[in-house]
Amino acid sequence: MKSRRQFLGSLGLGAVAGLAGCLSLDGGSDDSDSGIEAEDLQGWEPDTLPTQTVLPFDLAPDLQEAHQTRASALVESVPADPSIPNGHIAQQITTDREHVRSRLETEPDGRPLETLENRQRTRTSAAELYGAYRAATGNDDGGAVSRRRRESREAWSSVSTAIEYEASTPVEAVLVYAPIERRLEQARHESEPQEAYPDRPLSNVEQAGNAFEAVETAIATVESARGIRNQYLETRPNASPQWNRLLRSLRDLEISVSRTQSERVDLPENPSMDEFDGIELSDIQRELLHTADRELRYRGDSIRNRETNGQPAFAVLEAGRTLAGIAAYEAVAEGIRDGTIPDASTETSVKTAAETAVTAIETLLDGDYPRLGFAVARPARIAYESAVRRLDDGYYDVEGIEAQFRFATVSAHAVAEAVPFVVSALGD
Repeated sequence: MKSRRQFLGSLGLGAVAGLAGCLSLDGGSDDSDSGIEAEDLQGWEPDTLPTQTVLPFDLAPDLQEAHQTRASALVESVPADPSIPNGHIAQQITTDREHVRSRLETEPDGRPLETLENRQRTRTSAAELYGAYRAATGNDDGGAVSRRRRESREAWSSVSTAIEYEASTPVEAVLVYAPIERRLEQARHESEPQEAYPDRPLSNVEQAGNAFEAVETAIATVESARGIRNQYLETRPNASPQWNRLLRSLRDLEISVSRTQSERVDLPENPSMDEFDGIELSDIQRELLHTADRELRYRGDSIRNRETNGQPAFAVLEAGRTLAGIAAYEAVAEGIRDGTIPDASTETSVKTAAETAVTAIETLLDGDYPRLGFAVARPARIAYESAVRRLDDGYYDVEGIEAQFRFATVSAHAVAEAVPFVVSALGD
């Protein structure tokens, strides 16, 4: 494994200067392309980000189909024209039923895990609909909800205790079990009664529906977690437990992250959004610095918290994201100091920033570990997609949009620096 000093060296001044250079994407604009208004970007559609499944195997459609079958059964249990005395509630249930049916008939479009999650959400929406209908027609299902909740806890315990992070390699263990960990965490949360089934369901129809939805979510997420693991192990007959190896690697990564951050980044306790190191910030600089600062603070104790919660795979991803976040923050700071970040946006600079961000993320998919790179690059993808949504909404400031595109670029390049170190730490 690379030493911490080797990692610090890989993010030395030359590398940081190179990352900062990613922020000076002026697209060759000239004086004739100065100034821009929001309406100048109307009708422009930035490129879609490349897709990449993080799972190192093909997820069979069985899990999605199971969620869809359950959702269909719940919806069909609710009449299209329900006989409910309260006209307002009857109309709401009819509307909700049509909405869920429409989602059931929509073909999924996305990465396998996203599709699985969408099908699961449709199932839980159908459960909410069914629970509300039952309450509105005078049924008290408190006992049934309690039984289902106990079943969800038992299922969660069974799946959680069986996991030894069996995988072909430590990298595959991270990629497979991080989404499993997230689902088990959600299932555990939903199995605890956040909103109890009402004593008088007829008078609290919405609360009854919410209780049904929560317990259905708990059961469905456990089923998804179990299914992902089982399908993976069917493709890897020689998989071996990676739990101890992940924990050892995670301790090294945690130390590297802590020392790297303390030696390389000094986040001010109350950062000014108007100046940095005595430099008055432009709108683009302000948004960039705010994004980089927020991203690094958000990670905070995330690695330790994930480890404490028994989520070593997720913690490894968070370590990679934090290391990339440190490099990205340094690059933004350097870009502000040396003036490579422009003061104002132009139509060319915004569009070039978007194109360069897509290219930077695409480059990760050409690396030795494209799935891990794509997973660690989640902050870069979120920044890019956030900028695109703001464009779609038509309510935005142009400099803010450009700053998000630029952050996506520098963050993706920082991920390319961090991933080899994470892989080395895993001993893969």
